[in-house]
Amino acid sequence: MGWVTLTLRKTELKRTHSDYQKQLLDISRTKRRMARESHYQQLLVRNDQQEALRGIRNDYLALRDSYNEQLNDPNLSDSEKANIRTQLEQALEERTFNENEIKAMYEADLTMLEDNANDEETMLDQEQVQIEAQLEAIKAELDAVGEAISSQIQDSTIKLS
Repeated sequence: MGWVTLTLRKTELKRTHSDYQKQLLDISRTKRRMARESHYQQLLVRNDQQEALRGIRNDYLALRDSYNEQLNDPNLSDSEKANIRTQLEQALEERTFNENEIKAMYEADLTMLEDNANDEETMLDQEQVQIEAQLEAIKAELDAVGEAISSQIQDSTIKLS
């Protein structure tokens, strides 16, 4: 009767093996979903960054156009024109500074998103490795149980001589 118990064990091992395979499939799906979400989040951050940079650029261009109009005034003295040119240079420096600040802020956001995604993927990779090890152990046990069943059946057969 030992082969009956072994057959039940084999059935249980097959069920457990199937459960682990489903977990691997779930992990794979989760990784793909996370990759899509991460890509989407990065696109949102980049779009926000471009919008902020566009606002800074548009503000500068409006200011530059205003200064250029003032410079075209024939009634301005050379010192007033020099003052306007200085203000224009300061506006350009401010634009560059603000753009760099915006870029740094959004790059930090992107780095944080990437780090979080990498952390989650690492955890899933570790879980996947553990499950794969369990699957290998179950496969080895299935082979051993299969051989034991065969041996038990052969040993329990009635031999007619």
